[in-house]
Amino acid sequence: MNQRKRAFVSLILTLLMMLSVFPSPVFASESTGETPERIYLSDIEWKSWKMFGATSADENPAYTPSRNCNEAGGTLTIAGKEYQKGLRTHPDAAYPAEIVYDISGYDFTTFSATVGKDSAASYGYGYVQFLVYVDDQLSAASPLLEAGEDCDLACNVAGGKELKLVLTNGGDAITHDSGGWGNAMLDNRGC
Repeated sequence: MNQRKRAFVSLILTLLMMLSVFPSPVFASESTGETPERIYLSDIEWKSWKMFGATSADENPAYTPSRNCNEAGGTLTIAGKEYQKGLRTHPDAAYPAEIVYDISGYDFTTFSATVGKDSAASYGYGYVQFLVYVDDQLSAASPLLEAGEDCDLACNVAGGKELKLVLTNGGDAITHDSGGWGNAMLDNRGC
């Protein structure tokens, strides 16, 4: 082989090795048309959000929802259990926190998550409640939860266009009301 062909073959082999080292996350190959087994909401873009006095429409919001970490930037932990995947939000006194997703392009039947106060929040500061809406219809709700408690939520999203995750302050003050959505995902396991 001449020098140019060797360089080209070397480049192709290097690219192929890089692709094998950095496989695509969670999703099946788009070229196969296969539906992935599940998709974590922390891996996809949200449509909009509101949190702690800020919104996704703000140019430089002071606060934003977190992906895959707690309020302090560490591992998302709910009731002592760590989650590598998940979301974290915080309500405001004036309105609940919410994250909205456009799910119309996904072919899944179920939303599920383990919810509770972020373990970085201190004990003794009141309650939070988690609500899930599909196309503006309440589809799942947790009881009022305080620090150290969790709840598994699941609901049907088949045919849904919009998924809204809401965190309320539980009707009391907002101190330490940071809430986590552990392993928040769409899949086809059923409720």
